Amino acid sequence: MNYADAPQFNRLYDLRMRPTRGYGIIAAMDTTRRTFIVATAAGVFAGRHLFGQADPGAEPLVRFGMVTDLHYADIDHDPKPLGVVGRRFYRESLRKLGEAVEVFNSRKVDFAIELGDFKDFTRDREGTLKCLDAIESCFARFKGPRYHVAGNHDFDCLSPEEFFSRVPNDGKTCPRGYYSFVRNGVTFIVLNACHDSQMRPYCRCNPWDDANVPPEELDWFKGELAAARGPVIVFCHQRLEDSAEPRHLVRNANVVRALIEASGKVKAVITGHQHRGAYRVLNGIPYYSLRALVCDSGEGANSFAEAAIYPSGAFTVTGWRRAQSCGAKGEFPECGVIAHRGDCAEYPENTLLAFRAAVEKGAEMVELDEWRCKTGELVVVHDGAVDRTTNGKGRISELTLAQIKALDAGSRKSPRFAGERVPTLEEALAVFPKTGIYLNIHCKTGSAAPEVAEMLRRTGRLAGSILMMDRRDALVSLKEKCPWVKTGLVMNTDAGWSKPWTEEEAWRKLRDAASIGVDFVQILPNSHCTPEQMRFLHDLNIRTTYFVANDERTMREISAEGHDFIFTDRFSAMRGFFRARG
Repeated sequence: MNYADAPQFNRLYDLRMRPTRGYGIIAAMDTTRRTFIVATAAGVFAGRHLFGQADPGAEPLVRFGMVTDLHYADIDHDPKPLGVVGRRFYRESLRKLGEAVEVFNSRKVDFAIELGDFKDFTRDREGTLKCLDAIESCFARFKGPRYHVAGNHDFDCLSPEEFFSRVPNDGKTCPRGYYSFVRNGVTFIVLNACHDSQMRPYCRCNPWDDANVPPEELDWFKGELAAARGPVIVFCHQRLEDSAEPRHLVRNANVVRALIEASGKVKAVITGHQHRGAYRVLNGIPYYSLRALVCDSGEGANSFAEAAIYPSGAFTVTGWRRAQSCGAKGEFPECGVIAHRGDCAEYPENTLLAFRAAVEKGAEMVELDEWRCKTGELVVVHDGAVDRTTNGKGRISELTLAQIKALDAGSRKSPRFAGERVPTLEEALAVFPKTGIYLNIHCKTGSAAPEVAEMLRRTGRLAGSILMMDRRDALVSLKEKCPWVKTGLVMNTDAGWSKPWTEEEAWRKLRDAASIGVDFVQILPNSHCTPEQMRFLHDLNIRTTYFVANDERTMREISAEGHDFIFTDRFSAMRGFFRARG
């Protein structure tokens, strides 16, 4: 390959060939001294969790712990938020790394790796070296081999020689910053993209957004891939996949990806750098970016992960604290039809009958609505009152649970459904399997959203649940209290349900939603997205739901627009049409 002739950027890709995106979820962890509890799709338990049945009964070939973007320095935290994730709490990284190392030791992982930006600038060179030694000493408490990836901040006031000489990799100094090692038949390759466009290595005051892998390293990388006899995992600090934020992308990432894809051996690419973290699958290869450890402060503020590679090549990540988790492809759908309020065309809306029917008929996602009643319980009803769907009258907030449970929620649909009751949210959750289907919970009582999130965590349903909000302020509040739950924002509600947004308005609102860190956006009627806007969302791993398609023409048009999930009130008919079209 002639690297000199290769273009530096390959930002765009044809929407018709859009790659499969992954199924990242947030797993939360509570700690009481040495007991670590992970809330996962399979329930709350102590120990390792694998997302998806990667290899039933098989033990992983290798398990390893990882952290990234520690930015440790003896300086005050940022006075105001920076970007999507927020402020950096530099001094707290020492404590956070200590917690991660303790977990890695208790889990007996095979090795630990930090993915770059190990330290930050501390007033002067001497102070920076002192902090580097302190954070490396903390990392050295890991009872096994440990490795480092070169990050741009590692050289903000140091030369490569000064940095690499103080951070040995399994006891060895790697002066070039790129190297490989083998564990149980798996080859791990560490790249160093800390070179500017002139292919000069970063050295004291470097351009952080001008990252490149030089030709001699590319040649070495190609040789390492060819020599590998088993599966390969690639590490790099800067992002290597197509990104909507190209400043975090390696400039010749397309060349690196071409080598990765041509080898047929790479099972995952793991990076840091862009602090919010992300997960996607590009041309069949998972790209996992770990959330920065330096971000956030207070109880539960940390981010680290354990990864595993299996004999089949399956790759899984268990995120701890606020890190994202991901797993084997197929645990949750990539796209599909949303049964609005369950199978409401055939059964009374928002009832257990409607939910069971949607599950049995193969819905990819089911939507339901939550309200809080007078006695504090959360019930599933669409309107703020019971008048339209039951034989009763009154606002939900003014009725006790006993009063609501006494109502008939089926007869208005048909006499054959007489006696069907309004379910509580917890009763509704019990109907749904924990994998294979998404649950879209429209939180009508915004203040109850944290309680709903805790219910999902307690019942082991974080992986497949989305909390959808109408109000931006309520969503921001939820993200602050429960950053580990999937969220979505209903777009353009301020303009009403029939007024279309302009392209300029759409960009402003979509970028704002992305800045909050949502996982889904819901597009309302007449508020369409351009291909560039869809690409912007998908590059950030934000998926779309569209409301609503109740006929074949609309379903065909919305599908062609590239939306991931489409609401319908006629689930049986539209699901059959969607499936027939593939």
